[in-house]
Amino acid sequence: MTVQVSKSAATGDKVAVLDGPIFDPRAFRLNDEQASIIARARELGQTVFAGRAAAYDRDAVFPIENYRDLHRAGLLGISIPKKHGGLGADYQTYALAAAEIGRYCRADLEHARLLDIVVWSAGGRSRYGRRHPRGA
Repeated sequence: MTVQVSKSAATGDKVAVLDGPIFDPRAFRLNDEQASIIARARELGQTVFAGRAAAYDRDAVFPIENYRDLHRAGLLGISIPKKHGGLGADYQTYALAAAEIGRYCRADLEHARLLDIVVWSAGGRSRYGRRHPRGA
């Protein structure tokens, strides 16, 4: 069972027609919560990040405004356990949400991947709570 994705979103005085998902939620057997998180990422990417992407690429700057928006939308803690205030999403949900955001702003996708690499190389905990050996 999946959540119906809104086909439009209000952006100020305008209503934007939203793109469909890259990945069919049924094919990936997503539950309602997973589909909702991914849809939220896609909507934010299309309605907010897409308009900034060219400037970030042209000026080669860190997309700090996008990270503030991710925080406001609750998506910055996508893989943080719910008991610690995050969304508690699994790796599949994280990866599909990142792909949806990356289709509108590549800089965000690259920085998210960099953060994952830092956690792994520092011997941090994965999204599944297992400790990674340093440098793995």
